[in-house]
Amino acid sequence: GILLPVTGTVTGSLQLSVGTFTIGAGGLLDLDGADLVVGAGTLAGNAAADLTVRGTTGSTVNIPANISLHNVTVGDTRTLALNGTNNLNLSGNLSVASNAIFDNGGESQLLNNGGTVTINGTFINRDKDNFTGLNGAIPGLSTTLMAGSTVEYALAGKQLINNRDAYSNIIFSVGG
Repeated sequence: GILLPVTGTVTGSLQLSVGTFTIGAGGLLDLDGADLVVGAGTLAGNAAADLTVRGTTGSTVNIPANISLHNVTVGDTRTLALNGTNNLNLSGNLSVASNAIFDNGGESQLLNNGGTVTINGTFINRDKDNFTGLNGAIPGLSTTLMAGSTVEYALAGKQLINNRDAYSNIIFSVGG
């Protein structure tokens, strides 16, 4: 495997065709308009590693496996998505910028290892249980929905909706 112990910026395509690419403690993988292409390889991190997905080009960055990270930033017009099965164990902050999107992919969760979530953009929730709270997309993490943010409920089928007084915009995109 490859260990990225320091800050590194990718502007193009990071192809993981074999082995494990690990963002080491104190490291930052910055995908600036870059795609993450996962073949037989995988991406790994730890509670002191950061991931930034930003730029105005590049496709959705899909996290292919369970991963632990410190800070995760989704900026500009990019989308970061979990695969609906595996989880993100967060020890820092997940920050979604005003034109960016985070998609939990389904039953994937943002797990609490001391982290927080700040949403200025869009959070697409495909979890059947709820958005925040027990068994939901974000169980146990402090979650701040900023003015102008959007929570999109996007499960085809029954989906529990949280009663929150802080929603700014809600979209029901699949008609569950």
